[in-house]
Amino acid sequence: DAGITIAQAIIALQHGRPIPCMRKVIINAVCCTGMVLGGWLAGRTHKKWGVMTALIPAGALAFSATLLPKLIAPPTSPRKARSSQAALVPPACSKEKEEEEAKRIK
Repeated sequence: DAGITIAQAIIALQHGRPIPCMRKVIINAVCCTGMVLGGWLAGRTHKKWGVMTALIPAGALAFSATLLPKLIAPPTSPRKARSSQAALVPPACSKEKEEEEAKRIK
């Protein structure tokens, strides 16, 4: 996905069109960089801390997978946030609708 999006962005820049959304590419690059950097730091500190150095790349991955997307997410308006929350709430069912559904299933 990242490679396709980068290629589309390069082609769009060459033709003067707006580039596609690069958020997924940036998150992927940061996750990979975090794991590489975490592994490098774990290798450098292994003699001092031993097995506990495995927590360095795990922590870098946890940060880049959980907190980072929230930090770089585009701001949402309160109106849009309410509508997305409303979509998650199932519609209220009346007894009549439940009885109709039960009859239809039988």
